[in-house]
Amino acid sequence: MEEINIETMCAQTIDFAANEGKDVVLKGMVQNLRILSWGAFCILRTSEYTIQTIIDAKLTNIPLDSLAVESAVVLTGTVKKANIKDKALYPATGRFRRRR
Repeated sequence: MEEINIETMCAQTIDFAANEGKDVVLKGMVQNLRILSWGAFCILRTSEYTIQTIIDAKLTNIPLDSLAVESAVVLTGTVKKANIKDKALYPATGRFRRRR
């Protein structure tokens, strides 16, 4: 798989569909963290975007409970299509807009 750096992508939107299956590196601050038995949902805030990530507890090299809100992190993972059951949560364009 080709590794891409989201920070160097287009300025207005991130087209996750075009990058599905690729490895990405995300750098930012933990805005919110919800730890569950299998892993965690992590809302990551970068200088331009807020992105929801999923962390698998089996694949991380640190204990999830050591993370705190406002922790600076570097996350590496694979872009996968979300399995969202509630269609009202889908963005209208299928793209994520830049935070202002």
